[in-house]
Amino acid sequence: MRVTSKEAYEMFMSPPPQAARARREQELLERGEPFEVRVEGQTVRGQSWGRGKAVVVQHGWGSRGTAMWAFIKALEPYFRVIAADAPGHGDSEGTRSNMFLFAHTLHQLAEQFGPLHAVVAHSIGATAIPKSTTLGASADRYVLISARNELQDFLTRFFGLSGVDPSLNQAVYQHWADEFGWDSVVAATPSLLAPSIGKPALIIHDEQDEDINVSEAHAIHQAWPDSELLITQGLGHVRITRSAEVAERVCEFLLT
Repeated sequence: MRVTSKEAYEMFMSPPPQAARARREQELLERGEPFEVRVEGQTVRGQSWGRGKAVVVQHGWGSRGTAMWAFIKALEPYFRVIAADAPGHGDSEGTRSNMFLFAHTLHQLAEQFGPLHAVVAHSIGATAIPKSTTLGASADRYVLISARNELQDFLTRFFGLSGVDPSLNQAVYQHWADEFGWDSVVAATPSLLAPSIGKPALIIHDEQDEDINVSEAHAIHQAWPDSELLITQGLGHVRITRSAEVAERVCEFLLT
């Protein structure tokens, strides 16, 4: 694909178009209690369900809150479940997004609905959990599903999928460093932050994850002192969010 490095960078920061809501999502949307929070000057919209201790459920890249329906439905009988569309996703404002905006979203949800019993997050949402704790967000327990630990792989994966000329790689890295500071990107690495969090975690990853290698879950688990590791088989990167068995295991972890 013939684009400039700046155009490639904007593509990297832009979530893909989202498909229409599935029936299960629409049912949740219709009976949820809507809310709004402000995240870095943008309106983030979401819904909550149930009553009790607050549990935030955060989606991954190119998704939305109601796409985490399996976890919402499993947790709703026991907790107040809160799910928001990150900036640039779903019904929220914005056209750009990144891990830092996901982290700020978790922080604002903790501010509005805390104290939080738990955060359950997938993919980039899970990767953002440790960074969110440095912003002041806190919870009693964390569940990281299909999290990335090697942050540079965000761009590596993008170049592999987008068809952008690989010769632009270093220039796109530079745009990323210019916007966020490369030191701040490296400092957000989950395995670097995990030892200081001090709360229990359940780390879940599929052996056949086609987007993020299972070795990254092992790295986070080894760095997180009070953590459990659950490796699934045959669910991949996305279907793991629709697994009733995984949702039930998450519910057990949060109830113990």
